[in-house]
Amino acid sequence: KAVECNIRHLRIQFNRDGDAAWYSCYLDDISTWDGQLVGWRNVRWTGVLEKIDGKWLIMQMHFSYPMERFL
Repeated sequence: KAVECNIRHLRIQFNRDGDAAWYSCYLDDISTWDGQLVGWRNVRWTGVLEKIDGKWLIMQMHFSYPMERFL
């Protein structure tokens, strides 16, 4: 069950034709599973979107933790 979803520092860039875009942000995405909290806090979320037949579709996305978290 979804509990919390926060998106911070969202940046979206469009190509010149306006039919593709890429985005980046920081994400908190928390749910419950078997009564336990699960998910990510302060993860980087990036992706590429493409507009096909008038609909925006996710073509690629990636999640990663900032390097500072491991130092």
